[in-house]
Amino acid sequence: MTNDKHRRSDEILQAVQPRVMLLETKIAMFNYKSSKFEYLPFPRGVIDNVIAEQTYSLLVKEFPPINLFLFKPSLGNKYSLSSMNNPDAYFKFIRENKAWNTFYNYATSEKFIDEIFDLLKNNNIDLSAFNQKKQNLSFKQKIIFQINHLLGYVSEKFLKSRIRMGKRPIRARFEFQIHPADGGYITPHTDSPRKLITIVLTMHSGAEWDISWGGGTEVQVPIDEKNNFNHINYSLPFDKLNTIQVYDFNSNQALIFLKTFNSWHCVKPINGPQGAFRRSIVINLEDLN
Repeated sequence: MTNDKHRRSDEILQAVQPRVMLLETKIAMFNYKSSKFEYLPFPRGVIDNVIAEQTYSLLVKEFPPINLFLFKPSLGNKYSLSSMNNPDAYFKFIRENKAWNTFYNYATSEKFIDEIFDLLKNNNIDLSAFNQKKQNLSFKQKIIFQINHLLGYVSEKFLKSRIRMGKRPIRARFEFQIHPADGGYITPHTDSPRKLITIVLTMHSGAEWDISWGGGTEVQVPIDEKNNFNHINYSLPFDKLNTIQVYDFNSNQALIFLKTFNSWHCVKPINGPQGAFRRSIVINLEDLN
């Protein structure tokens, strides 16, 4: 029993190791200059050429292979690789791939969280009530802030739940997603109540994806206004909503939107060739309170 406990502790420490490297990230990877926002029926914005071309091309080239992904039929026709879906393969890939380790450093850092909150505030979307910037915390709060980075990962990976000390208001995590071009889709939904912000980053070179296939993220409103309020995030069939805007699946583009009671969105079934894939990164900023 004692040896088993020591072995389990070693596994946890090994798993946490890549996370520890990320606590004081100074790198800035996103360029927000081209951002454009809209506000109805819920706040959202699009950012073109969001990552430097050379870095983006490398990330696309090094995107993980589909055999690492788990099929998630409950969410549509999609495959996922994340800290919750095949976590061992997820962290092993990030630990061993320099380009994606750097991206993980950035996308899960406090710096990135602050960048996103500042971007939103500069576009009349003030969420500062949710975000306690590290520089405004006491020394004790800073230590707790860092410990919660580790607790969040360890508890999610090994206990399938989340634990934390004191207040850790916001956490960023991301997943790799793949949708088959021949019929991939995401059912209409509004996102989990825990989510505050979702960022969808496309992952393809321009030549890999034909916009005529579809694959864009659609902003929707329910036909029956009784379905407008959906904080708990139930889903509806496609024919129960009208699409009011489509964000085409363009290369090197980030779509950012807020979770609200009516943030209905989807990806309708894609009409592309077999063997092609809609590849993306989804970054979630979550409220842990």
